Amino acid sequence: AACPWRRLELVDGQWVTRPPSCASRRPDQDDLQAWLVGWYHPPCSLLWSRTAYGLGGGWDGRFGVNDDGLLVMRALVAGVELRRGVGDRAYYRRGLPGRMTLSGHSRTAAGLDSRWRVLTEIVSLLEQSGRLEFYGQELAVAFDALGRDCGGSAEELRERCERAARHHGGGRLASRMRRWSRGAR
Repeated sequence: AACPWRRLELVDGQWVTRPPSCASRRPDQDDLQAWLVGWYHPPCSLLWSRTAYGLGGGWDGRFGVNDDGLLVMRALVAGVELRRGVGDRAYYRRGLPGRMTLSGHSRTAAGLDSRWRVLTEIVSLLEQSGRLEFYGQELAVAFDALGRDCGGSAEELRERCERAARHHGGGRLASRMRRWSRGAR
């Protein structure tokens, strides 16, 4: 189950509520397609059944700052559906000092590496399930976004991301999806 969520940011010593910091979900996307192009529910806003958690492969701490995102994407690949709840709300505290979260470290070396490893894990799972081609454009957008976040600090990873984006279909549709995703924030 997924409940609506908001960000909490520490501003001048006070917690301030902000809207979600992700792209909007398009109605024609399934949860995994949307997640790959920038929409998400922070895992803290999800209530897991034992079965769904098991289908997601359980917690895997090898991936660093994106372990929770990996868990959700694995579950989505396995066919778990996010059921939207109403009435309640979760709050995601962003930017806590000393915490290793993807939101605070997505462009650090550890964050970039973790994001790469998570995406390649999802590619592998989609390939095993025979659904890799269906998610090709979204994977291209995800690899493209990761490559752009590398900037000049991780040239080798940026080049791997560019190759992966091209391999998964890059091109005009991925470019349109990227523009749509940026405009929806």
